[in-house]
Amino acid sequence: MSKAELAKAADFFSGSNRRGRLSDSDRADQAEAMNQGMTVLAYLLSGVAVYGFFGWLGDHLLHAHFLLPTGIVLGAAGAIYMIIRRFGNLGGTTQVTPTQPTDKSREGR
Repeated sequence: MSKAELAKAADFFSGSNRRGRLSDSDRADQAEAMNQGMTVLAYLLSGVAVYGFFGWLGDHLLHAHFLLPTGIVLGAAGAIYMIIRRFGNLGGTTQVTPTQPTDKSREGR
């Protein structure tokens, strides 16, 4: 590959514009995406580590052999639940919740 082809491929994969630089909005979008990715990774690792530790502690103290895997699975499930709760509505869809419940028995009066 020539240097021009390598530079063109590098521009394509880095998401940069023709001058080889990212615009301010692209840079901000990349930073936001990196922050969200690191938060997701931190949730997953900490959930597995904390609940895995509690499972190991329970195994050690109670001489059971099922609490460590149970803790790891529950930690991963809890982390995924928290990730969905925090980042689940990023697609732009909004959930409409009524401010006052409607009473269908009074509608006909």
